[in-house]
Formats: sequence, C-alpha cells, structure tokens
Amino acid sequence: MLYSHLNYEKLLDLAVYRNPNQLWLLWHDEPYAPAPVYNKFLFNWTITYRLDSEVSVAAYGVAYVRNESINQIAFAKWIDENYKKRHNEATWFVSNCNSQKRLHFYEQLKQHFPISAFGKCVKNQTNDSHKCARSSQCEFEKLSTSKFYLAFESTTLRRDYITEKFWRSLSHGAIPIVLGPKRQSYERIAPPNSFIYAQDYSDPITLAKHLNDVATNRQEYEKYHAWRINYETRYLSRDVESVRFCELCYKLNTNKDRIWYTDVNKYFLEID
Repeated sequence: MLYSHLNYEKLLDLAVYRNPNQLWLLWHDEPYAPAPVYNKFLFNWTITYRLDSEVSVAAYGVAYVRNESINQIAFAKWIDENYKKRHNEATWFVSNCNSQKRLHFYEQLKQHFPISAFGKCVKNQTNDSHKCARSSQCEFEKLSTSKFYLAFESTTLRRDYITEKFWRSLSHGAIPIVLGPKRQSYERIAPPNSFIYAQDYSDPITLAKHLNDVATNRQEYEKYHAWRINYETRYLSRDVESVRFCELCYKLNTNKDRIWYTDVNKYFLEID
C-alpha cells in the first residue's frame, strides 16, 4: 500500500524486486492526480473516493441503517425543536479560494437567501469571518443553528468526489445544499432525500425560492429529515477508517481479480 503523501523514491527498489503475489494499493483521496512516477508501480487496486475503486466505502463519511428505527413521537419532537430553533439561513465555511465556480454561485445565491459565510474567501455582514474557523466550536454552533449548509465541493469535475463537508452537515442536523459531481453520485451513498442538489434548479433565484419554502414550511422541512428515522451518518476519522479497512479486509479475502493501473493519472483526472 502506498499513501499518496509519502516519499515514493524509497519504494522504487521495491517495485523492481516486486513479489508477483503481492497486491499493491494506491490510497488517494484528493481530487488532483498522483505524481506521474506512480505509474511505475503498476498498482493493482485503488482505495479512494471513487465508487468504482476496488475499495471505496466511507471515503469521507458513511450512512448506517439504524439497529432500531426512531419512533414517530421522538422524531416529531426532533423536527419541532429543530424547525423552531434553527435560523432560516444557510451556513458556509470556505478556505480554498481557488474554486471560482462555487464562490460565484455563493455570491449569486446570497442575494436571494440569507447565508452566514466564514473563511478567508468571503466577507460576511459583521466582517468577522476569520473568527469562526473550520472544526471550531463556532462552526459546530452554526451547523446546529442553521437549517442549511452549503456543501460546495472545490471541484465539480471529479467523479464521485464528495467530501466530509457533506457528511458533517448531515451529522449536525443541517440540510446540505450540494454543488459537486452528478446527482447519481450522491444518491448512491447518501440517505434518501437528504440533500438539495443545486444543479436541479435553473438559477440561484429558483433555488433560493425552494430554500425559503423548505425553511418556512414544517412539512417540507420534515421531508428532508425523514431519513433520520432509519439512518444515521458519521464522518469522523475514528468512525470511517474502521469501515474502510473492513471493506479492504473483505475484498482481500473475496476478490481474486488482478488488474494493473498503467495510468493512475488518467484514472483520477477523468472528468465526470
């Protein structure tokens, strides 16, 4: 197994005297391609966010079927409490300023629906965006008091690239508004009807109208949380890494296929 952030130079000798019975795995969870020299290793499998990888479950988060469903009384209480306490707004934390598409979409959407944005890429109404950092108590408080979260990915071109921001919003009770890969990628891993796909709407104005309808109509709001009766989500590394290694262990004991990635760069740069 080769982790993408390690110095590959020390492994070149291993590749020359490689045991043909070994499986070599490339673990790569970033949207950019590995260094071209990685092709020399002729990896057999990949463990990554792409759903067609040999090991792909729980790259950044995972949904579980509950051992026991939440009863209707408890669920109705949860809906009532969150519908009343959460603000009719979306929250966004952004630190990567290179993705102009999502910044442009945000600038348009905020003209028609309230958004509390934080990070070096944006200026909010109080001009204190730098005071509320990612993974801080401030972020968790915003996620717990806003009805929506902008789970905008840094790139919409990479197949199946859905990161922890999506799972984090679900886990903290916010409805994710997603801008990323194709809808089918989300549907394959997310609980049913748990997100709002921005590209379903013709423009930010139309999306904003729908957000306002959901925020001000309890029945519409409940529709995006009905999945919580039967599912729960997790995104912390201590939860998802065990799932990933469980799948890896299972595949090692059941999958006898042997392939060789002759061009991992082409594989990871494939546009969705």
